Amino acid sequence: GLKVKVIGQQAITLIKALESNPVVEKVEYIRHQGTGTYQIPDTDNCLYIFNGVLPQALPLQAVIINPPPTDEVNYPAELISLYTVAPERIKSPRITRTDSLTALLKYADLSGLRIATASKITVKDSAHFTALANSDVGDVLIGEIERGGKRCLLVAFDLEWGQDNNWASLPSFPIFWANAVAYFNNRRATGNETNIEKGLCNEKASD
Repeated sequence: GLKVKVIGQQAITLIKALESNPVVEKVEYIRHQGTGTYQIPDTDNCLYIFNGVLPQALPLQAVIINPPPTDEVNYPAELISLYTVAPERIKSPRITRTDSLTALLKYADLSGLRIATASKITVKDSAHFTALANSDVGDVLIGEIERGGKRCLLVAFDLEWGQDNNWASLPSFPIFWANAVAYFNNRRATGNETNIEKGLCNEKASD
């Protein structure tokens, strides 16, 4: 099974969604406050989810949620060359465009999603950064990074329910994270890139 470490701000709804997934063997939450970066052990073979904080170096597979502004944190060189985050946040962005071809959003309807604020991300290297969901004015709200054998999902907003953020109450929330878990688990098991549709998505479709 896949081992997951959630690092940073509390993420109760996310942890519950992960713990209910049969593919996930263990979920560990590590509290890490402030705007500093977190150093991960070189020997860990797991999925890292950074909530409001950043790794000192990008692991092989990771999710970064609600990334802090570039000028507040010593960003890893791997990330600063791919995107920057402005000090000001986007208020009440609406998801209007999604990548319909990515399996990470398969069955995950984001049309009813309400977001209070989101990080304002500017993509610097479009060759290694793919926008999966955009706002009505083109801001990246969910993105995918692939570089040097490493893969990372970027979610530009807080996940917790409240303050006009309702994703945790929508069916698309557990579906999206089931897709992500299947994708990372398949890739880890094979040692290379694997189509997520060989994982949980097809299992759901055949139920």
